[in-house]
Amino acid sequence: ELPLVLERTGGGAFRGFLVSADEDVVFTVGSSDSQDAAVCTAVGLAGVTHTGNSDKTSVENSVAFSGTGSKQFDITVVITNNSVEGSEYYFSQYMVTFEDAPEPTDAPVPAPTDAPVPAPTDAPVPAPTDAPVPAPTDPPVPAPTSFPTESPVPPVPDVDSSCFNAECSTNDDCACRPGLTCRRTWEPDGSFTFRCKAASKTNKTRLSSTEGIGGAGNRPTKSGSGDTGP
Repeated sequence: ELPLVLERTGGGAFRGFLVSADEDVVFTVGSSDSQDAAVCTAVGLAGVTHTGNSDKTSVENSVAFSGTGSKQFDITVVITNNSVEGSEYYFSQYMVTFEDAPEPTDAPVPAPTDAPVPAPTDAPVPAPTDAPVPAPTDPPVPAPTSFPTESPVPPVPDVDSSCFNAECSTNDDCACRPGLTCRRTWEPDGSFTFRCKAASKTNKTRLSSTEGIGGAGNRPTKSGSGDTGP
């Protein structure tokens, strides 16, 4: 069983979340802000989601898988959900590999042996000598060091986002901007449809809309975007 902790980079709050995986993955609810996701169970998946739309800084649950191998986890985090100004949410996919734990082994215990007893001898008495006095030395002066400077951040080029979040049937419908693919997206009413979204990114540990990393990096906020909860 592995811990499953959701936190927003920089200590900010988020309002909702949905984590889903194959139905043979077992989620264990570990906080009052979490519950089993019925919307996942209805389509043959396993999942855990929020219980309310209050601000949250950290949510901790756990996940387990009885076999071995890799499993894909889909994670959606809702920052705000406003029907007038538009919702802000982020989606990422992660691959988790489950392996068998190594079996414990007993360390070998060496057999006792009788240690040889040396014969007593008279220790020689050294003649007294005058201890040498070291010559004074100047303490070393450290060489000056220079501190690295931050590199300027290049400007973000203008891109065509006319098809972002639009409904689609193939990847050709999402060709207005590189990196968009036709992906299955959960709608606010619990159903799903296919929309033009950014290609999935893996091997991430944080989601952020402010530091420019993770599934939130440089992604624009769209009015009326799909959502998994309030």
